Amino acid sequence: MTGAELAARVDGRRNGAGWSAKCPAHEDRRASLSIGEGDDGRALLKCHAGCGLGAILDKLGLREADLFPAREPGAAHARGRIVATYDYTDQAGVLLYQVVRFEPKDFRQRRPDGVGGWTWSLDGVRRVLYRLPRVLGTAKASGVVYVVEGEKDVEALEALGLVATCNAGGAGKWRPEYAEHFGGLRGVVTLPDNDSPGRAHARDVARSLHAAGVPVKLLELPILPEKGDVSDWLAAGGTRARLDELRKAAPRWEPASEADAMRAADPEADDSPAVLVKVSSVEPERVEWLWMHRIPRGKVTVLDGDPGLGKSTMTLDLAARVSTGRPMPGDEREREPAGVVLLTAEDGIADTIRPRLEAAGGDLERVAVLTAVRDSDGKPRLPVIPDDVEPIRQALRAVGASLLVVDPLMAFLNGRVDSHRDQDVRGALHLLADLAGCEGVSVVIVRHLNKAGGGHPIYRGGGSIGIIGAARAGLLVAPDPKDDTRRVVAVSKSNLGPVPPSLAYRLVQSGDASRIDWEGVAEGCSASDLLAAQRDDGEGAGPREEAEAFLRELLAQGPVPAKDVERDRRAAGISERTLDRAKARLGVRARKEGRPGEAGRWAWSLPEERHEPSKGAKGANPDGWHPSAEVGTLRGPAPPQDEEIIT
Repeated sequence: MTGAELAARVDGRRNGAGWSAKCPAHEDRRASLSIGEGDDGRALLKCHAGCGLGAILDKLGLREADLFPAREPGAAHARGRIVATYDYTDQAGVLLYQVVRFEPKDFRQRRPDGVGGWTWSLDGVRRVLYRLPRVLGTAKASGVVYVVEGEKDVEALEALGLVATCNAGGAGKWRPEYAEHFGGLRGVVTLPDNDSPGRAHARDVARSLHAAGVPVKLLELPILPEKGDVSDWLAAGGTRARLDELRKAAPRWEPASEADAMRAADPEADDSPAVLVKVSSVEPERVEWLWMHRIPRGKVTVLDGDPGLGKSTMTLDLAARVSTGRPMPGDEREREPAGVVLLTAEDGIADTIRPRLEAAGGDLERVAVLTAVRDSDGKPRLPVIPDDVEPIRQALRAVGASLLVVDPLMAFLNGRVDSHRDQDVRGALHLLADLAGCEGVSVVIVRHLNKAGGGHPIYRGGGSIGIIGAARAGLLVAPDPKDDTRRVVAVSKSNLGPVPPSLAYRLVQSGDASRIDWEGVAEGCSASDLLAAQRDDGEGAGPREEAEAFLRELLAQGPVPAKDVERDRRAAGISERTLDRAKARLGVRARKEGRPGEAGRWAWSLPEERHEPSKGAKGANPDGWHPSAEVGTLRGPAPPQDEEIIT
């Protein structure tokens, strides 16, 4: 009925654009009931004394559906045309009711009546989930079902071959009895819309299913627009593979009461900033590999090697295989083609990257080079790590990437990151590793070997030991000791699986470009064997020369805390006595940092460039002059007492 009809029914009086009347739900003496009309003609009610709509309608003998204006069966909706209908059936496929979507956006539920017409009420009709037969079939097969907020989202996921469902009416309309349909499922994933009602609805679903003993995860999709849903995420480039990865990484949902119980057991933890994840809440999963036992998915891998051995050509060979879905060397598994993003500072796109990709048979449409990012003022600049992790994330999603190559790492570290300082590089690479895990992308970072020689292979990469420490896998490229025309790639670090055999390859010319020609297993060529062979062939150096090269590399970017030098010395297998001799030969300074008289830390640094005394000066620094970083020789104070100069 209309507002005017309802006002007449309760003896309402005109009051501006509406009517006022005494509320039938309580002993009203002041006409506290307001009556109005919506845009579609329906009656609107509000009791200013606080009575609910249901209580008012009960007293009037009405239903909520009666507040809508009467219409002929099949007539167009007052606010627009029907653009979609969604059938809700029972387990046998018998139609119970439909949800109807109008344009402009509006939703109503309807059911068939005894005469074949339609009525706008579900009184007495059994409420069920959308696509109930598919949900029940999946439960029998012990599969996974996604719970979303609307029918459109269900159909978007079905287009990917997934099973999804929702309840009629959207957020806030979940019923506890729906949980009975999920028995036997391996798990349920609820995907909230990106707004407060959507998140609250997802929690309602999770609580209901958890109470029914159904394993459930609450997965908030990354980079959703305000009020966005899974359909928006898919339209922006989301894929089934990415959704599967996010589902596997998400922890199992636990109710808030569990956290409350933990706080009750430890009252002092109420205000703790610690974020804890119970191991029991995390679903176990197997390691997935981009290249079996060499490059894991969702992790960082370091590729070390001297210049000229084809590291960049190798990464482009791998990129070509990813872009076409071809198997990796020594790995017969084919996979779905995927995108690749390259951060490269040493090779041109036109004269090197494209020709090498073509020679390797890559799909050029799936490979992209991130050449720049734009600052807030719109000016392009080179991307840096860790500052530009988000632009890198966007690039990965734009091409549906499963591989990111950073070649070489040092060229893309922010200038504030000291590549020889463990804390700096671990902080930077932590964000890169987090990106890899969240996006399910294999990240390969390329670096050159240092000049230290000897020691364990993981200490031969340039920069801090923290670089290989942040990676889950490491690869080493070196010449084949038995054939100097071949190269070998060996695993130098493997935290996630067994060490596979080393593989040999040759760099061959293909037109104007080089490409990789793989030749199979290289026997007796572990990472340690390759480095030992270099030393035996005279490519290495003696202990003192190794120690000097170690110090030059370690201190090249500036002062390094003495405790870090000591830690890296032990890791590189250099004796303390040998390092002391190398320190003396290089004139390394040991200076105490901090203000005079205060406790500070000792740091080592290379000596500043020594210049000849200025014209007319006699002897070596006769007046206490000392070398300066500025051009020429400047007169200045003697070194402070907290400094040791080794000459």
